[in-house]
Amino acid sequence: MDMKRYNFCRKGVERMVRRQIVVLMLCCVCGWCGTSRAEDPSDAKAETKDKTRDKTKAAAAPAADRSKDPAVNAWYDRLLESYMKADWTEFVDLYKQFSKMRLKLSPNQLKDVIYMRKTAAEFRPGWWKHTNSMKNKSFKAQIWKRWFTANYVPSETLGSHQPVEIRNKRLVTTVSWRPTYVDNPKPFSNDNSFYVFIPEAKDYDFKLGTMAEVIIWHELGHNYISLNLPLKHVIRLYNEYGLLYSHLQEFYADLTAMYHSSPPGRLFTMRFRLMNMVDYDENNVHTRGCAHAVGALLLSKILDEPEKWPSFHFPGKAPKNDVEPMTIFYLYRHVDPSWTLAEDRQLREFINKWVRTNGESALRRKGRILLPNGQTMMIMAGEDRTYQRKRDQWIKKKLEAIIDAGRADKPDVIEKDMRDIENRVRFVPVKKLGSRDESESRRGKSKRRAKKKTKNDSNKKKQDDDLDDVLDDEDE
Repeated sequence: MDMKRYNFCRKGVERMVRRQIVVLMLCCVCGWCGTSRAEDPSDAKAETKDKTRDKTKAAAAPAADRSKDPAVNAWYDRLLESYMKADWTEFVDLYKQFSKMRLKLSPNQLKDVIYMRKTAAEFRPGWWKHTNSMKNKSFKAQIWKRWFTANYVPSETLGSHQPVEIRNKRLVTTVSWRPTYVDNPKPFSNDNSFYVFIPEAKDYDFKLGTMAEVIIWHELGHNYISLNLPLKHVIRLYNEYGLLYSHLQEFYADLTAMYHSSPPGRLFTMRFRLMNMVDYDENNVHTRGCAHAVGALLLSKILDEPEKWPSFHFPGKAPKNDVEPMTIFYLYRHVDPSWTLAEDRQLREFINKWVRTNGESALRRKGRILLPNGQTMMIMAGEDRTYQRKRDQWIKKKLEAIIDAGRADKPDVIEKDMRDIENRVRFVPVKKLGSRDESESRRGKSKRRAKKKTKNDSNKKKQDDDLDDVLDDEDE
């Protein structure tokens, strides 16, 4: 019995040993295969490419997490839509339900709601109520977290630049716009009397209030220089470098509009500058200061990280001439109307960071603008020739990489744009351009007739005096 038990145990041990050997051999083989795959350069590249693609998708796409409650998601979507359309009446009504929804929101939804609530108040601060005043008014306003007195004069025009004055040892800029357009919900139409044409305006659902908002912030932005330089430096800049002063003033004015306006206002500002890049006049302060300088700033940021800007389109081939202006034109021309909250937010935060980091530097260094890609732009065209060539080369390389990655549009899109430009086909109807001088002439004649008629009209003077007595001052 002992011998049989011994043989049985011996065979059992042998079987266990054989199993362990087999297991060890399999582990070695698997480990060798795994090591071989890790050392294979092609597999390593494929793995890196997959990780890069995943990161790109994650950066481009909004957060996928949603609330488990469908009602909460529906409320969030409506709040987001009202914010992106700047429908502040609906936004305020919806936000009243925030306390009920808060605990059911996903983490990212909660962050979005808090951000939207904070910035909505910045787009429509308490002093905004004075912007539709029908009489001359001075009120405290704020841009870039700096307070100043805005001297407002209502106007029949969309917005006008008033002469600079020195009062109480301060440089004072008067701001002016048409008050009836402020927060006006009427849809913006290209069939208008003020010759503002926005391509595909209906696709963007712009309102008259959108246009007025951009103009107001732009006009207020003219005060940036006087808020950031000592008076003696401002006066010297104004007196001795008049052209540079006006170019810089428009540059900061449009940056102010891009930052302080609502999401539709940012889109409107970009498309409002389209024609400056087509009918390019390097001596025009709005072309160089607003359209080109601000456009170059945004272009360098977006081209450097295209995966973060899914709503912006890129040409299928680099423009042959005027590389930077035409690429800016293409960027503005084909931006998606339904761009995301994430894009709007990162564009606004980028502008804010650049102004706070480099804004004063560009002002003190006589228009030397440092772009986020390390390139330089001089705001005065005559000083920018060499820098322009370097920027064009950089843009071409970036566009080639974007095209190779399959991120750009088809080449025929930019070819069509270029044909339209070369053939002098403008977005504004020819008859409207042709009638502009006639309408202005008629308007001038009517003003002269009105002035002549009321020159000695004592009854009209009495009526005006009575009006001042009847109308109370507006609430502060």
